[in-house]
Amino acid sequence: MGRARRPWWNPFASPGAASSGHHDAAGEQHQSLTDSVEQLRTLLKVERTRLRPDTWQRASQIVERTAELLPQWTELTEGRAAEALVVEDVVCRHLPRRLEAFLAVPDSQKPTAAPELLEQLEQLEQSHLKAVRRLHAVSRIRLESLRAQRGDT
Repeated sequence: MGRARRPWWNPFASPGAASSGHHDAAGEQHQSLTDSVEQLRTLLKVERTRLRPDTWQRASQIVERTAELLPQWTELTEGRAAEALVVEDVVCRHLPRRLEAFLAVPDSQKPTAAPELLEQLEQLEQSHLKAVRRLHAVSRIRLESLRAQRGDT
């Protein structure tokens, strides 16, 4: 009698996790993204002199654009999981890997490798920007619908 039951919609869930599963995953995703943003900010600050200014600026823009989304991340991701995944992949995986790989190159070879890094960051930025714009659109639509419900048009 005292045992918690597994929910019928998720037979693999741990007992007692029925109602909090989605929010836990969203919270973990938010925390992971927040941690990655902070780590990238630190990396970019520490390694600024080892990156070309245009490369540093692109990477910083990606990070700061993501940071702007963090306060509403959970709400934004509910309606646009695919876009949220793109943002998360860029900031948590692709951007750090590319920066770390470039920084591991001997300084004498960085001038030769820098154009390739910039090209990679431009591609990342395009997919990131597209996803961020869609997430912002969700936010605007929700705001407009709340205003309409209150009659603030």
